[in-house]
Amino acid sequence: GAFDLTVMAGDLAMLGPRPAETIDRLRALNCLIITGNTEQMVVRRDGPSAAWTAEQIGAERLAVLAGLPFSYSVEPQVGHELLIVHANPKDLEAPLRPDSPAEDVRPLVEDVTADVLAFGHIHIPYIRNLNGLMLFDVASAGLPRDGDQRAAYGIAEWTGREWRLEHHRVAYDIDAVVQDILNCGMPNADKAAAILQSARY
Repeated sequence: GAFDLTVMAGDLAMLGPRPAETIDRLRALNCLIITGNTEQMVVRRDGPSAAWTAEQIGAERLAVLAGLPFSYSVEPQVGHELLIVHANPKDLEAPLRPDSPAEDVRPLVEDVTADVLAFGHIHIPYIRNLNGLMLFDVASAGLPRDGDQRAAYGIAEWTGREWRLEHHRVAYDIDAVVQDILNCGMPNADKAAAILQSARY
């Protein structure tokens, strides 16, 4: 259906067989992209997978990754904000897990005034109410980690009174992507393929 904005919450290019094509596709769709921890790893060439990805995407796309914003805010009505980050509002690494004790999560979200905090990072779809703040992990289109191989994404809809949050799954040809991973020359291809097939950590 119709939509106003598409946002990619980071982790868009590393650990996949076609990083340049992925970046180009998202840019062609005018998708707003925020940075994730793997974007920073690719820019720094931090490890074999990041270095391989950097080589595949080239200098111009690397510059795009280096310039991505940390967060993006949507406020369709005054006082009803949806804040989008990669992992949490403070950094790109500390996870907001669905089963994390509230006392562990609160320090990471204590300054958030939005109604909804949307993020990815752990690639596990969930919605959780934490003292009135809705935590909305939109999961992962390319590397789900909840045991479901299908691509996942989240939709946040402002109804005029509240945010309606939901997840969607899309099946695709996993075997074809596995073969692409194994044939593309990326480091640790066997491990990447196994993670994709299991959809688990």
